[in-house]
Amino acid sequence: MQHLLKRLSILLFSALALAGSTPLFAQKSFPVRHWGIGVGNHPTYTGLRFNSVDRNVKLLRGINITMWPPRSFDEHTGDFYGLGLGLPVAMGPENCYGISLGLLATGAVEEMAGIQLGGLATGANKAFGINIGGLAVAGGETLAGLNIGGLAAGAGSRLYGVNIGGLVAATGEEMAGISIGGFVAGAGRNVRGISIAGLFMGAGRQASGLNVGGLAVGAGTSLWGINAAGLVVGAAEDAFGLNIGGLALGAGRQLAGVNIAGLGVAAPQISGLTVGGAVGAIHVNGVVVAPLFVWVTSHELADITRDCPAFTGLAISPVTFIDGQMTGVAIGLFNYAKKLRGVQIGLLNYNGSNRPGLRWLPLFN
Repeated sequence: MQHLLKRLSILLFSALALAGSTPLFAQKSFPVRHWGIGVGNHPTYTGLRFNSVDRNVKLLRGINITMWPPRSFDEHTGDFYGLGLGLPVAMGPENCYGISLGLLATGAVEEMAGIQLGGLATGANKAFGINIGGLAVAGGETLAGLNIGGLAAGAGSRLYGVNIGGLVAATGEEMAGISIGGFVAGAGRNVRGISIAGLFMGAGRQASGLNVGGLAVGAGTSLWGINAAGLVVGAAEDAFGLNIGGLALGAGRQLAGVNIAGLGVAAPQISGLTVGGAVGAIHVNGVVVAPLFVWVTSHELADITRDCPAFTGLAISPVTFIDGQMTGVAIGLFNYAKKLRGVQIGLLNYNGSNRPGLRWLPLFN
């Protein structure tokens, strides 16, 4: 027994001493060559393994303690299963599965799955599981699971799961799940799920779910679901659902659902319940409440649609101007419609479809 403990002690002290000297030192192992307690760059090993730099690994299982990644990209090879400890960096094998802990960083060239904790950063081309980095968590292609970066959490293509970045949570293509960025959250293509950003939340194409931005929420094509921002909510094409902009709300083609903005709401087509200081459109269907005015005309947007301006529903505003057909009820101080199929209630009302002597009427038209 004493002889066994003596052998183990020699191996442990040798590992600590050699780890600080040369990147690739002589291989030692106890009790046999490929398993037990090993010191050195064993390409295939099972057990407790010490090495300063892991190069050209084939297969490692167990506990692997290393110091630094190899300089050459081609030397990142093989698979590791188990507990990896980096003093200060746990990175060497091409693929890592299990638990990886690094004082500075943990990572894998290709795939990493399990629990990864890096004092500064953790990352891989594809990372799955729980990935936490003091500054950043990154995936060259895919990052999926619980991903937390003190400053940023991001991936080149896909970001799935719970993604939290102190400043930024973003990906180049697809983002799905719960994504929170202190300043910015977004994706180059589509965002699905719950996305919250202190300043800006955006998607290059479509955002669906709950999308919240302290200042702005936007999408390159469409917004679906609950979209809210302190200042502006906008979509290049359509916004459907509950859309709330503290200052303004707009879409390049259509707003549908419940549309609310403190100052202005604008889109070529608006449907549903719309509340805003001023509301402008070419076509409106639904209920509109505007403390300033309702303006339905195609003069500024004539290149978007050839249809005549039209309002169908209920308009409540000091000024309602319909440069086309009004079907429904308009209530305000001044109501104007080129054609009217309905009722105007206000101090002064204009109905262009009446006979010349009856076009301007007070109170009721």
